[in-house]
Amino acid sequence: MLNSFLIQITIKALNTMFITRMISFIYNFLKKLISSCYHFIINLPNWYKAKINFCKTYISDFHYRLNNLSTTNLDLGIYHLNKLQINDAILRFKLVTKFLDKENKVAHYWLGWCYFLKDNYEQASFHLAQAVHVDTILLKDFVKNYSRLDSIPIAIWQQYRDFIAEHYTHNLYSDDVHLPYRFIQKVLYHIKELPNQYSILELSSNIGVAGYEIRKRFPDSFILKGVEISKRMIELSNTYYQKVKIYDMLIQDNLQDVINHTSETFDVILSLCGFSYTKDLRYCFDSIATKLNNRGYLAFCLPISNTTIYSIRRKEFIFAILDIENAIDKRKFNILDISEIALKENNKYAIFVCQKIV
Repeated sequence: MLNSFLIQITIKALNTMFITRMISFIYNFLKKLISSCYHFIINLPNWYKAKINFCKTYISDFHYRLNNLSTTNLDLGIYHLNKLQINDAILRFKLVTKFLDKENKVAHYWLGWCYFLKDNYEQASFHLAQAVHVDTILLKDFVKNYSRLDSIPIAIWQQYRDFIAEHYTHNLYSDDVHLPYRFIQKVLYHIKELPNQYSILELSSNIGVAGYEIRKRFPDSFILKGVEISKRMIELSNTYYQKVKIYDMLIQDNLQDVINHTSETFDVILSLCGFSYTKDLRYCFDSIATKLNNRGYLAFCLPISNTTIYSIRRKEFIFAILDIENAIDKRKFNILDISEIALKENNKYAIFVCQKIV
């Protein structure tokens, strides 16, 4: 009897506890629900206002794009062009010139650049001829007359280097050869004497691939100044080498202007493919001689071929080794070494190391 009584008491206690917990759970649930409803009602005007503003902005943006398809496609085309996604860029620009705004000179101008980069100079000329007053750098004249010119106009050279900045190093490497490394190693091999504190000028520093090798391998202590005409290449140099300070000073400018106008002199002047915008190497070397200290070193690397010619594919001059030698004034420079390096069958370079004669 006692056991039966205790069991009944226990069951009643458990039932009471369960009911109490259920009541507590329902109470808390209702409390939270009422609180949520209250806050929803209080914030409803703000939520409604935010949604209305979002819809207005979306509709306005959609309406703008719908009514400005030309501008939208131009922007997309320029984006693809800067990524060297040439076919995608051409598609966008042709949507403009064929369907949306046939007289759009800006679209024709960028189509001219697209076909220039695709080595189709005939189509480039056709579109650039329709880009009157937009082609301020006179790309049309260059495309028509490149075979008769001795240099690439500076504005065109700058724009071209901006376009190819992210892909610039593709021509400088092969499975077996790291050209910037080989270049700097060859230079170091022939440098026999330098002051305790010396200065280096790198002309056309591109994205810093040679500068990195200079900073890594040249003996301390030196000051390294770089010159590069492409703003995009300088930006990439700062991005790729965030943890390494390569240059003590990096200038965005035309290298020939820097040589002509600087009052500084240097112990070493280097250039990795920096002179390939011109056939007139003699002028470059004569100008450089005035900026080298006595017994200073000039070293450079240039793309080579059997003849000196403007390369449609590379958009730069390639040189016969004999023409490079003849451009070096033997009264000003002693040629210490000439080395040929082949990365691929149609991608060959020559490294020259020279020393200024006292």
